[in-house]
Amino acid sequence: TIGGMQRRGILFVVVDMHLKFHRPARLHDVLEVRTTAERASDYRINFDHKVFLSGSNEGPLFSATAKVDH
Repeated sequence: TIGGMQRRGILFVVVDMHLKFHRPARLHDVLEVRTTAERASDYRINFDHKVFLSGSNEGPLFSATAKVDH
């Protein structure tokens, strides 16, 4: 697991990242962050991040993908 790799001292380096701002958040908004990770190879993990307005059925306010090597 990723947590196990971190406990063993394996470092992660971001090699590629894409960000997209869809809509603004406002001060005092409660936000929900959802992250998924997918192992792309023996040395690369792809992360998908999305930020939503908590309790909303609308799409994400922000999304990002990050490729990390270890």
